[in-house]
Amino acid sequence: MVGEDEILAPSKWRIVNSRFPTVLMVTAAVALVWVAASYSSWNDVGPPGEYEFRPFDNKLMWFTDPFRSVSRLAAVVMALGYGASLTAMLYLRRHTLRVDALTASAVLMFVLYLIFPHGIPGAFAVDNRWLATGYLLLFCGRQRGLEPEPRLALLIPAAACLLHTAAIGWTVREIDRDLDHYQAALAHVPPRTTLLPLGDGVKMYSHTPVMEHFVLWHIIRAHGRAPGLFNYYDQHDQDPLNHHLAHFIEPKHLYIADSKWGGPDFMSALPWTRIDREYDYVLLVSNTARAQGYLRRHADEVWHDDAFVLYKVRKE
Repeated sequence: MVGEDEILAPSKWRIVNSRFPTVLMVTAAVALVWVAASYSSWNDVGPPGEYEFRPFDNKLMWFTDPFRSVSRLAAVVMALGYGASLTAMLYLRRHTLRVDALTASAVLMFVLYLIFPHGIPGAFAVDNRWLATGYLLLFCGRQRGLEPEPRLALLIPAAACLLHTAAIGWTVREIDRDLDHYQAALAHVPPRTTLLPLGDGVKMYSHTPVMEHFVLWHIIRAHGRAPGLFNYYDQHDQDPLNHHLAHFIEPKHLYIADSKWGGPDFMSALPWTRIDREYDYVLLVSNTARAQGYLRRHADEVWHDDAFVLYKVRKE
């Protein structure tokens, strides 16, 4: 079916055709790259990892995953713009649309999403990655005969892009202000020290945790250490090995707290014996009175502003 102008009858399908050698060469090249990348870690043994399959109703609920964005407004604008653009394309080609291999591929992307596991050893959200391609391939179906440029119809995606950019810009200004606060907090952490962030940030921007990895600037700029660094041994002690990151190794994990810690419904006891051993400072990025009261029992406040509080661990 690959490369055909239209879908052939099953009786005409041929596995071995002029494109078969190309498919074999590409497959062999990908396999060789994978073997070369994972060779250095073949002798290491780590947790086996798990294959996680989501229930069918959960799969249906996440069908709109490619439209997630930094704000609900941006996600709604993107989804409505996509739907209006697809509707306009199908309307203009309602009498001439030809179902070809690209159109069939779009449907197959959605099928692959439904049957693929959500998580595999070393990676997660594997199934979601088929969706974006499927949504885009729906626009690749061609029509019979000449294809005049639908200039008026193209105003729909153009307008959607402008509206989406405006929605993103509004949210990005708020994110920039919060990250400026975060950077100001990091400036008060001495270089070559270990820093534990607690909480997911001042605000949650839809499903996007924009501050989750910002603490890694402490590693880049101050030559310190912070948890959550992606590497061969991943982020947690029991994580399966990341063979595709065998070239980058962090020998020992630092304790990493749950990103929801400090929220209104989640503030469990922290392992202070380990924190005292591994960390010099704690940065509270979910500034709540309850979390502050808890941390004062184990650390001394050294700096704060309206959004963040920096503590020095007492090393008890």
